[in-house]
Amino acid sequence: MRLVLPLAGLAALLALAAWWLPDPLALSPARLVAPSLAHPLGTDPLGRDVAARVLAALPGSLGLALAGLGLGLALALATALPAAWLEGRPAGRTLCGLAQALLSFPPLWLPLVVLALAGRGAGAQVACVALVLWADLHWILRGEARRVLAEPFVEGARSIGFPPATILLRDVLPNLAGPLLWLGLVKLRAAVVLLATLAFLGLGAPPPAPSWGGMAAEARDWFLDAPWLLAAPAAAIALSLLAAASLAASLRARLGLSPQT
Repeated sequence: MRLVLPLAGLAALLALAAWWLPDPLALSPARLVAPSLAHPLGTDPLGRDVAARVLAALPGSLGLALAGLGLGLALALATALPAAWLEGRPAGRTLCGLAQALLSFPPLWLPLVVLALAGRGAGAQVACVALVLWADLHWILRGEARRVLAEPFVEGARSIGFPPATILLRDVLPNLAGPLLWLGLVKLRAAVVLLATLAFLGLGAPPPAPSWGGMAAEARDWFLDAPWLLAAPAAAIALSLLAAASLAASLRARLGLSPQT
């Protein structure tokens, strides 16, 4: 309930803002207007309402981050569970070796390759987030799966002769639900920062589609004259990171997870 009420309040606030604010793509002669009642976060050099653009960027900034994180978690589960079961075998070593190889590359190397091959569409950005997060998620979930596999009830299921798929899906996977949710909230911050970085470098959604990183890049030339252009997307990114961190800390305390989990 402590988490539901703030989220419901935020959803109501966003719905009210979407109804009240103007079209985020609409041009107007009111250019570089400071924050006021009519424009709570001011306007940009083309007269577009900054608050409306920050809100319109929510699906492309936070929504794509959530989609990429979900895909990355699914891929990590699909590789971590078999790798934990096949510990020490060639297939298990191959999966772990691939994850270790990806971790050795700079974080932006893989997104640059993906975007160069697939373009700058939403699907390519989701794939970038998933692939960047997969290796780290694989190692963490593999360690959690190994811990569960060492439990007596799993050893009992093995001794009875249950097949590996049954043990992994019925006994191991449900015991990873709590750590998996907490891990998702922790890694959501990395997904948001990655998409914002790509957009800041000009590799996000093409204009005029708004994104937090793209808005920050556009504000560089106007920082001294219109600081609100940079403050608005920066505050949106910071608030999303703080919200994810707060939810992760609350969930960790509720689940009784150790800081090393």
